[in-house]
Amino acid sequence: MADIVYTNSEEVTADSARKPWNNLIFPGNYVSGLNSYRQQGVLALPGISFFQQIGAYVVPDTATSVATGNYAVKILSPDKRQDDKPRLDRDFVVPGADVGGSGCGVYRVAISTVNLKGTGSSTITTNGAAIGDITLGNLVDGATGLFPEGGKVSAFDMLGNAATTKITSNTTVGVTVAGAALSKIDSSKEAAILLEVCFYADDGAPTADDLNLPYPVESGQSSQ
Repeated sequence: MADIVYTNSEEVTADSARKPWNNLIFPGNYVSGLNSYRQQGVLALPGISFFQQIGAYVVPDTATSVATGNYAVKILSPDKRQDDKPRLDRDFVVPGADVGGSGCGVYRVAISTVNLKGTGSSTITTNGAAIGDITLGNLVDGATGLFPEGGKVSAFDMLGNAATTKITSNTTVGVTVAGAALSKIDSSKEAAILLEVCFYADDGAPTADDLNLPYPVESGQSSQ
């Protein structure tokens, strides 16, 4: 059975029909982290919604290292059981033309690691070209192979380039390991590369739920 997302004015039962602005948190009701799997956003400024999308490349349990190369990032399913996962992991796609009608502006990209280290010459970054106007650069390990605790974060850019150049088609984002392979710090624990992309998008036009329309005047009643 498909997930049902209740919105201000409709039910959406198909992932292909779900739009980000159908699932917004409003001011005063922001009690938990945004849900990347449901592509949930927060209304912070009237007419614009903000989204934080977080995904991961999860190193297989049987692997002890991550070779250099490109890796797909997934938005992980909320179903934690491995043998029964009705909601499959989703591709890490930054939405474009179907967001509010005019695309989205990326203003932050970040990468961090969980239980991984390099060799003193390992790097991690997003694969492909810049995401919108944001170029992250490399997350670089130190002499001991350990990556910085805070990961790699792009410079905040909302009022600069990202405000004028928007992503207008769905863009799949992954990560690239270069320089030298990575290895698990503790082979008995989970390991992953985490990717975050934050973007904003125009809201859809108002609906009947956004104001109180007057009831029709019944026959025989005064309109005064």
